[in-house]
Amino acid sequence: MKALTREELYQLYKEEERIGKDFIEWERTEEDEKGRLYNVYKDTRNGDFFKVVAVRSVHIGFNTNDPDKVAELVAIVDREGVCDAHWGVTGRTMHSILAERLAKELPQFNCEIGYNYLCRFTKKES
Repeated sequence: MKALTREELYQLYKEEERIGKDFIEWERTEEDEKGRLYNVYKDTRNGDFFKVVAVRSVHIGFNTNDPDKVAELVAIVDREGVCDAHWGVTGRTMHSILAERLAKELPQFNCEIGYNYLCRFTKKES
C-alpha cells in the first residue's frame, strides 16, 4: 500500500473539488507493526488503497498535566513524530496556560499552541 503525505492527500481533495466528483473514500484506521497510526483511503477511480499518517491525541488531564499522560505523549512523539494534546478545562485561557507549562516541561519538542485549543507537539529537526 502506497503511503502519501498529508499534503498529497489535500491535493487529491482539491482535485475532487476541481472536477466536482468525489473519488477518495476513507476506509479505516490501522496501526503498523511499529505502532504508528494510519488512515487508509481508497481511490474509487482505480480501486487503489493508500495510507496517510494519522495524528494521535492525548488527554493530558483536568486542570493539570498528569505525569503518566505526559509520558504517554512523549512516547508517541518519539515513535510517530507528532501528537496533539488537550485538557479537560473550560476556556482558552486555562488551556493556553497548561499548554505553555507543558511546552516548558518538554523543551526537546516543538510545540504549536493554536487558537482553537490546538496544542501539537512535534520532534525537533536535527
